[in-house]
Amino acid sequence: MRVQMIRLKHPAPQLTTQQKRNIWLRLMQEAKQTGDGLGKKIDRGVRPVVVALWAHGIATCGSCEGHLDHGIKAPWIEIGKEVPRTILEQRKESPQSPGNIETLFQLNPDLKRWRAMNLKSARQVMQLLDEFYRNRSVRIFDHLILARAGIYGVTRLQPQGTDIQEVMPRRTQARNLEAYRQELQAFGLFLRTKYMA
Repeated sequence: MRVQMIRLKHPAPQLTTQQKRNIWLRLMQEAKQTGDGLGKKIDRGVRPVVVALWAHGIATCGSCEGHLDHGIKAPWIEIGKEVPRTILEQRKESPQSPGNIETLFQLNPDLKRWRAMNLKSARQVMQLLDEFYRNRSVRIFDHLILARAGIYGVTRLQPQGTDIQEVMPRRTQARNLEAYRQELQAFGLFLRTKYMA
């Protein structure tokens, strides 16, 4: 499911615990109302993790809890902001057609800035993942990673084993999906605990 979700700055560290709780509740309520162009809401299985990322000031632009019968057979959350149509339309109107990504960004400084902003969000998530896995041991398949999701710096938070789900037997897929969901929920709990501290 594609959902446009934008969070701005990380809340100030001097907030009281009650203020943080109030912000958290407001973000949870907002997440329940957030939907995509088709009216689909954020899947319940990833909603707390999306909210935890928002609380840390990290923008997301899509998510899914994973399904065996359609789509990707693992949960995922896209980190970053989708490029606004106005910027993409400027690219289409450009008389030059860049031959590579570097040329594209040289010709379109707005795209370059957008990409840099998204990559900063990815870096922040990587730092959080590093802290999360510092004393945590899980199967390599379950380990959460950031995968590239396009040329504009959006990355996808997903389990390492996401892509090989396609070639696994159905029962293994189901077991993996459950393990992947649990790992993402554990990361969400870690983020919430860190935020509330």
